[in-house]
Amino acid sequence: MIGCDGPTLTVRIFSKVTPNQITLLHGDTDSHTSIVLAQLILAERYNRNVPLVPLTKNDAPETMLLIGDKVVNAAPNKNIYPYQMDLGEEWKNLTGLPFVFAMWMMPRDATDVALAKRLADARQQGAQMTETLLDRHCTEKQWPRELAHRYFTEYLQYEVTERAKTGLAKFYELAQNRRLLNIRRTAEYLGF
Repeated sequence: MIGCDGPTLTVRIFSKVTPNQITLLHGDTDSHTSIVLAQLILAERYNRNVPLVPLTKNDAPETMLLIGDKVVNAAPNKNIYPYQMDLGEEWKNLTGLPFVFAMWMMPRDATDVALAKRLADARQQGAQMTETLLDRHCTEKQWPRELAHRYFTEYLQYEVTERAKTGLAKFYELAQNRRLLNIRRTAEYLGF
């Protein structure tokens, strides 16, 4: 999985107005999970049912959701967008739980235990490659190396813990209650 247990650093709402004044969210559409999380946070924490429209490069909207490298290397000016919300931190404040942004999943009727084991092994191997990957990509992605190291070793979480499972179930529950997701199935986990 890719998740967080507090701030995520790279999934953030930038706004010219306070959260309880937001009426429209221009969104980076790189992550469907983050879009639903943004709408859910605004609804649950700030009582704002806010529609999302895709963000275009020429937009300078009142409020926007940005995801990924651009939050670090091309963040909007804080003087123009003084209100910022890290969605991982907002989720933690709302629920006290970790948030799962992405996870390898497979249909129950096509469970491939060998593939699941290979993915678990790949996660462990990837964790051992952090320094090499930072050396290779920090400059290209315009990340300060120390910040990138903290991001990959402290901010992000990769192991599906019991608390992460609870956080994912809570996300599904709240998103379904707000009609932001139509999924009505439960996840089962293979442990390794």
